[in-house]
Amino acid sequence: GALVVSSTADNVVTRVGSLPVLLCAAVGLQACVPWPSRVTVAPEIVGMVREAGRPLTGAAIYYAYGYPHGMGTDCTGIEVAATTDLEGRFSFEEVKEFRFFLTVGDPIYPYIICVERAGQPVLLWSSQEMGYVLTPVGLECELTEPVREGRAAFGPCAVRYPEKWNQ
Repeated sequence: GALVVSSTADNVVTRVGSLPVLLCAAVGLQACVPWPSRVTVAPEIVGMVREAGRPLTGAAIYYAYGYPHGMGTDCTGIEVAATTDLEGRFSFEEVKEFRFFLTVGDPIYPYIICVERAGQPVLLWSSQEMGYVLTPVGLECELTEPVREGRAAFGPCAVRYPEKWNQ
């Protein structure tokens, strides 16, 4: 079907295809402005994993960011991205992507990190940051700790953000 748009000022009725109208409405609701730039979509992450106070060495670390894999707390379907060293440390570089449109408002940047235990991935940290991505992020994870919730993040890790964000 077509959408009928009428103007009472001059009694003109115009037929407009519904697809162009829907596309214009969808773009308008997105609050996007053409502004080519590189945007940080995942922070630099430096972490350490311990179990009962001892470094977890040689453990597979799973990592995903963005939609749909970075959402939630389920580690299923996420690929191994790193392995912990002799001190239980792991790291990921900051990820930037080219975006043609600048989002007006607070976009959500999700990411999730898991560690392999007994052949299964276990949640270390999941975050759905709103607004600009805070980078770098430091994670100190103790697997015997309960899952923490706070600031749109979940997992048994204490999170350290840069000093400039804590002022």
